[in-house]
Amino acid sequence: MSVVYYKKKCYSSANKHSVLDILLENGVDFPHACKIGTCQSCLTKLVEGEVCSEAQEGLKSTLVAQNYFLACQCKLSSDITIALPDQSDIAILSTVIDISMLNHNVLRVRISVNDPELFKAGQYISLVSSENIIRSYSIANVPTNYIELHIKLVPNGLMSRWLIQQAEIGNSLYIRGPMGDCFYHNPQHESFPIVLAGTGTGLAPLIGIASDALKNNHNGSITLIHGGLNEDDLYLHKELTALQKRHTNFSYSPCVLNESPLIQQASIEKVLIHTLQGIEAEVRLFVCGPEETTKKMKMKAFLAGVPSASIYSDSFVTTTS
Repeated sequence: MSVVYYKKKCYSSANKHSVLDILLENGVDFPHACKIGTCQSCLTKLVEGEVCSEAQEGLKSTLVAQNYFLACQCKLSSDITIALPDQSDIAILSTVIDISMLNHNVLRVRISVNDPELFKAGQYISLVSSENIIRSYSIANVPTNYIELHIKLVPNGLMSRWLIQQAEIGNSLYIRGPMGDCFYHNPQHESFPIVLAGTGTGLAPLIGIASDALKNNHNGSITLIHGGLNEDDLYLHKELTALQKRHTNFSYSPCVLNESPLIQQASIEKVLIHTLQGIEAEVRLFVCGPEETTKKMKMKAFLAGVPSASIYSDSFVTTTS
């Protein structure tokens, strides 16, 4: 039976679980979030031994060269010794410059960046608090001297609690990333239509992408669909309505599942399919939000005629802690 050595203690499991699962099974408080290799919250330093190649898939070559791997994707084949990464080696030091509520359950956090060219609106970063809490969030603005994040407040969530109860303007934290391919890219200045659809804080990367496209004078149509359960969930409704008035090629289509006197009552999938009619083959489609909703939208769009290569997605995996 192979074992994991961590902080001078030895851990093992009779099952062929990942390194992360072995540690969690043994009561070790180890950084993690999605557990599917996307957020990279469980990035781990290999001190001694060997790990499978799958544990390093998706990592930058510089991280691989420094023997970093993802604990949630690593199955043991031999004994290994591991350590938590030194944040100064793998992350960028940042500062909280603004914290404010956007609605009843979405917090806006702005953090400083010295080199905005490293980041693209719509990509996601991992935020590392002073207590080593790590969660991933999408970039909701075109980066300048700061990055804006829209963070859904999760009951008993570790990051939510830290941000609400402890974080203050001027606090230091680290950024890992960026990651993800949900961003505006149009080097040939083509006029393809853009459709962006998401629920909840899936709006964050979408409004970032739309803002970037408008900043670059995109000539095609840009349609942003934001869905929620109720009107209160459409946390940037006024701002997006105003944006629609300022740009003739930008359209905002809000929808809610519950009855509303002002907002159309429809599922986001229904609004998406209606929007795609007539532009399916040419469109660049971005879908973001909860994993199940994102999967449904991708499948319905594909069946409606959107090529899979033209669909970009970012699924959010919500943690309960």
